[in-house]
Amino acid sequence: MASMEEGFQAITRQAVTAAWRYGLLRSEAERYREVYPPGSFGALGELSVDDIVDLAGWTPPMRDEQLSLLVLAAAENPDRDGFTSSLRAEVELGEAWSQPWLDRRTKNEEGHDTDN
Repeated sequence: MASMEEGFQAITRQAVTAAWRYGLLRSEAERYREVYPPGSFGALGELSVDDIVDLAGWTPPMRDEQLSLLVLAAAENPDRDGFTSSLRAEVELGEAWSQPWLDRRTKNEEGHDTDN
């Protein structure tokens, strides 16, 4: 998404969708780990929640409390519109998630490597 030559609004819209889906994924991974803790029977063996969600690819760095807000909002709002509405007041969280995508776009426009 960030490497495509999209504008600010398109990247921001896609970043919100990515945040919602990431929150859903992390919520499901946490529920999975509650049912199948590491060392128990389960398809993902010894993987932690972080290991499981890391399989989805790069995400912006987030503080634990920001991740908790994202996961809670996604778990309580399985639809994108509800998720977006619930986080509308969380400006800092929105910026923490969206800005790295925009930064990667800027680096791409300047000809820098964005795979880091």
